[in-house]
Amino acid sequence: MTKNTDNKSDYSLTLPKELPEDFIATPPEGLTDDQANSLEEAGLSNAATSRQGKSVWRILADNLFTLFNLLNILLAMALLFVGAYRNMLFLGVVISNTLIGTVQELRAKKTVEKLKLLSESPVRVKRNGSVTELPPSKAVKGDIVLLKTGDQVCADAVMISGICDAGEALLTGEQDAI
Repeated sequence: MTKNTDNKSDYSLTLPKELPEDFIATPPEGLTDDQANSLEEAGLSNAATSRQGKSVWRILADNLFTLFNLLNILLAMALLFVGAYRNMLFLGVVISNTLIGTVQELRAKKTVEKLKLLSESPVRVKRNGSVTELPPSKAVKGDIVLLKTGDQVCADAVMISGICDAGEALLTGEQDAI
């Protein structure tokens, strides 16, 4: 999934005056593959550390253990106790309702996960002296990320060269670019 593109322009690095405390200066030719692999193994990659959303077990538990189901189970137990078996047919509706809700939520979870993969655009980074495109999860701390108009910044970054207007409307609702 990586793709190398020719690097026709020379990128000169000019560091800003204020840097984060844990800033690591990267050479102008970018990280090597070995450095990137060791940073990824050290947990300094852009990969998500925790899955967002509910787990399958959580979805099942949320659909099974509801007040509605509890009341219907208690009612069914009372009917079973008095021997009114025909009156327990409402349990079919309760079970169907629970199954339908669970299946719908599991399908929605699967669809959202697929959409996340589709919306992930590759990141252009400088590695081994050339520009390489890779998934945002493979970017590591210290990578030189090359951005162009319309690109999304995939992680916290220090701008070392260029001019940037950032739209924070998705985060803060502010319409003006900063």
